[in-house]
Amino acid sequence: MLAGLVLAVLCMVAASSQAASTPTGVSFCVKKRDPRKGTIRVVDASTACRSSERAVVLASGDSVEALEALVGKVGEKGPLGEKGTEGKQGSEGKQGPEGDKGPTGDKGPQGDQGLEGKEGPEGKQGPEGKEGKEGPQGKQGPEGPQGPSGEAAKGEIRGGGGDSTVEDGMGNRFFGPSIDFFSSTETAIQEVLPSGGKVSNLRVYLTGAPGPSNKYTFIVRRDPAGSAAVSTSLSCTASGNGVGSSSCESNDSAEFEAGDAISIQATESGSPTTRSFFFRLDYQP
Repeated sequence: MLAGLVLAVLCMVAASSQAASTPTGVSFCVKKRDPRKGTIRVVDASTACRSSERAVVLASGDSVEALEALVGKVGEKGPLGEKGTEGKQGSEGKQGPEGDKGPTGDKGPQGDQGLEGKEGPEGKQGPEGKEGKEGPQGKQGPEGPQGPSGEAAKGEIRGGGGDSTVEDGMGNRFFGPSIDFFSSTETAIQEVLPSGGKVSNLRVYLTGAPGPSNKYTFIVRRDPAGSAAVSTSLSCTASGNGVGSSSCESNDSAEFEAGDAISIQATESGSPTTRSFFFRLDYQP
């Protein structure tokens, strides 16, 4: 519709110019922005367009002066107006293409040393190096303090043998350590201990059982220097027949002082068979 209107006006202007020698023209007001942008309004030459419209004149003529008489002369350029207020900064544009690499600049001065970084993780152990040469022997160090006294070695006291016999009707018979013999006198057979200590665990072994209803009793005796001999709690009795009756034992113990003498006293009961015997004791100095 708009195109048809413009075409009709142009035809009217052309027909007028052909019919008369004076220039003719038509004024329009065209809408510059939405809404209804491009809308045309026909006005006479004395009517001013609105601020939202643009003025357009369609004219015909064969001279500039004739056209200026129709639409007026172009005015002189006015003075430069004052600079307006600076507008808001527009949005950042897209990044342009990367430029060519420039020449390498001169080396700058060396900067200050930075802070020391954290210690890194410990690396793997390297291969073992070759053994070095033996160094010279060092000087002997000072002698250390004497350690505590150790416990004396444990020993044994033994006695008896083939000639150490017990028999019926013998009464009190005494035997000493390391002597294969006997005596009816205790002091003649006893042995003095060189140091004090504990005597324990009496063991007696007979070459046979005493016989039915018969027995032999063995007692460890202690004779302190300058005092009478006394019996200790170390004693045992072998009696009867059968396996096991040919030996006896005691797990008790007795304390001896240095200079004390020791012996074994044997007694009989009933009518026991004559036997040889052996004995042993533990001795802890």
